[in-house]
Amino acid sequence: MRILGPIGTEEGEYFSLPSEAGKVIEFFGRSDDFLKSIGAHVELYSNKLYPFSSVGLFERSNASFWDDGNKHTNVRKIIVEFEPSKGSRIRSIAFQYEEESKELWQSETHGCIDGNNFHTMRNVEIHTIKIQDPDEYLTSISGYLSLGGIQSLTFQTNKKTIGPIGDEDYALHYSSPATGGKIVGFYGKGGQCLEAIGAYFEPISHLYPIKSIGPFGGLGGCAWDDGKFSGVREIQVMYDDVIRYIVFSYDKNGERVCSAMHGGPTGEDKSKVTWVRLDFPQEYLTSISGYKRENGDGNIDNAIVQSLTFYSNRGRHGPFGKETGTYFWYPSTRSKIIGFHGRCSWETLNAIGVYAEPIPHLYPFEIIGPFGGSGGTEWDDGVHSEVRDFHIIATDVIHSIAIMYDDNGSIVRGSQHGRGDGALDTWVDLDYPKERLVSISGWMKGNGKTPQTVIQNLKIHTTKTTHGPFGSEDALGMSTEFSIPPVSGKGRIVGFFGRAGSCLNSIGARLELY
Repeated sequence: MRILGPIGTEEGEYFSLPSEAGKVIEFFGRSDDFLKSIGAHVELYSNKLYPFSSVGLFERSNASFWDDGNKHTNVRKIIVEFEPSKGSRIRSIAFQYEEESKELWQSETHGCIDGNNFHTMRNVEIHTIKIQDPDEYLTSISGYLSLGGIQSLTFQTNKKTIGPIGDEDYALHYSSPATGGKIVGFYGKGGQCLEAIGAYFEPISHLYPIKSIGPFGGLGGCAWDDGKFSGVREIQVMYDDVIRYIVFSYDKNGERVCSAMHGGPTGEDKSKVTWVRLDFPQEYLTSISGYKRENGDGNIDNAIVQSLTFYSNRGRHGPFGKETGTYFWYPSTRSKIIGFHGRCSWETLNAIGVYAEPIPHLYPFEIIGPFGGSGGTEWDDGVHSEVRDFHIIATDVIHSIAIMYDDNGSIVRGSQHGRGDGALDTWVDLDYPKERLVSISGWMKGNGKTPQTVIQNLKIHTTKTTHGPFGSEDALGMSTEFSIPPVSGKGRIVGFFGRAGSCLNSIGARLELY
């Protein structure tokens, strides 16, 4: 091992990633006019040397830092204070941990430091979450954040979903990746409210590396479990305003296996039956989402699945049912769904969960473009999990573009490419994860064969709608049209690159192939 540097002045507070942790394979952080923070993704040498990984921070602030540590064995209680009257934000959070000695340790309250007696204030919701089953543990956190801080929280255990707590409107979604481990500690930032949160994960040893996620929904009806297979071939679903029943056709080492009917048919005239036929084995399920509702009294025992959407490596199937109620989502974290389990009654699907396994192969990528001219300087945002938002400044041409990405739950903001001196400044905020990027299209001002060619306008096509056009549509007869991916292309955009100077000279994308 050799040391490179130092580069810069060695003043201020020292920080270091422990060298025994493993091999640094990627960097992340925050910047504007200068580097504000830096972190690293580490490939662990040995779980015995450094058996924890941290995920986060999910944040939009610079409040004071808190850290409960990673030496606990489990999380047994969570106390969340939510204040709808002040921007609909999580006011504070506190945790009760189980130690190796089986004793319980109560953390301080994180957030709520303005001196008010918070418990006597009006319009305050206090949510106490108890995890008392010895075999139950937290597996992930998700929610929404805004400029004011953390706006909502949802906790996922290996047995159920808890939440959401807070307000999910007009904010950015965040989620910790499904690591296959359990959460043994939290850290974050707090001021007058909870402004950032991250988690420590401890790996769990499995003889067979398959995760059971969920089920999402209620506790009513009877439990069902299809087990684990090589993959999913077909799905039959009956629905109207709710999911009436669902049937799966699995593949088991080349043999087709059909599940029982989970739920039951109804005589309603408005009910529909739809088949989802996957191009197995080239096409496979990667995630599911949907909505659940309670039958009037808010009792989770009476909750049922109201809508379902299935996502494969080739696109989206659905939604089926009515998209109202409480949203749930099993994210795509480089895994393949190989089975389902849940609960059902004789006429409805009450809950659904998945079995998922890591995908063993590396994803192939295809480069599309860049489209435009050779002026300006090169830029490249790299490869990410999803595309979340676009910041576009345009008049008669695209002056600049900045893209926000998702990396398995962590938000990554790309740099601004071009100069922000146009008249129209627009944010395209995708309703992620409910809305996903499908493609972009636009026109080049020129034929792409000269340095003077620039991007004249852009459209953002998603699973819900088309945003734009941004830029000018005048004199398109002198321009050249492009699309990423091409109309006949099969791939998912996971990163952009191009050239930029005083405006956006060119743009291209990397596609994760189906």
